[in-house]
Amino acid sequence: MKNATNNCKIGDMNMQKDKTLIFYFRIFGFSLMMLLLLATAAKANPITKGETRLEGPIEATVIRVIDGDTIFVEAHVWLEQSIKTFIRLKGVDAAEKRAKCAYELEMANTATNFLKKEIEGKRVLLKNIDYGKYSRRVLADVLTQEREMVSEMLFERHLARYYNGGKRKSWC
Repeated sequence: MKNATNNCKIGDMNMQKDKTLIFYFRIFGFSLMMLLLLATAAKANPITKGETRLEGPIEATVIRVIDGDTIFVEAHVWLEQSIKTFIRLKGVDAAEKRAKCAYELEMANTATNFLKKEIEGKRVLLKNIDYGKYSRRVLADVLTQEREMVSEMLFERHLARYYNGGKRKSWC
């Protein structure tokens, strides 16, 4: 009887070792899979130390439209990880809400309302993400779910002008 009890304990110990080995093999397999996935992503879109530009696309949800060329988004960067940040539309000069004349204020409100209707609360794609020249703010090309450039939508409706980083022209 004592021998049978010892055999059961040895059998239980072997089963426990088998379960532990299976657990470690699963962890190893998952880790290897993640490393391969990251290595593949790094080859497709490498980022070097000190680099500030990210090609994208990064999916984001527009939380709020600030004005005709700035939005506040929650960018979904990786595996249920997200950040909230202000995005300035790259290459766009929209009229400012702190207007110098009635026409500029009207244009600012029209551009803001257009963006609210088109993208607020919706998912967008961020591409060519970079820092701007002021306050290290984030610049990006923003595309709708239909892959339409938001900046082009503004330009076509004459709600904004092309901007290359130089001195802004007056709206008045």
